[in-house]
Amino acid sequence: MLGSACGGGGSGGDGADDTSAGPADITVIAKEYRFEPADLSIEARRPYVVAVENIGSIAHDLTVRKGDFKLTVQRNRTGRKTLTVDKPGTYEIYCSLPGHKSAGMVGELTVN
Repeated sequence: MLGSACGGGGSGGDGADDTSAGPADITVIAKEYRFEPADLSIEARRPYVVAVENIGSIAHDLTVRKGDFKLTVQRNRTGRKTLTVDKPGTYEIYCSLPGHKSAGMVGELTVN
């Protein structure tokens, strides 16, 4: 259902629905206890380089529920990882560190 691999940056082109294009970039800010933006939208079967910029005072991660995508980033750091979702749908995103999800560090990934 979900695939991920370590990856570098890339450009997303003009945003057209072209799954043969290179990776598109998504940036998410992580801090106590939320993501900005909390809701993301991507195209199925297209790779996206997800950059999580942690501006919080502790470590955070971005995990996609029902998948194998997890990116942990230490404070004052930015981490990157490639995300490709094969199946359209709605997936929960959250920080899996103890207490972070219940404190509100959640969001939604919509795959078209």
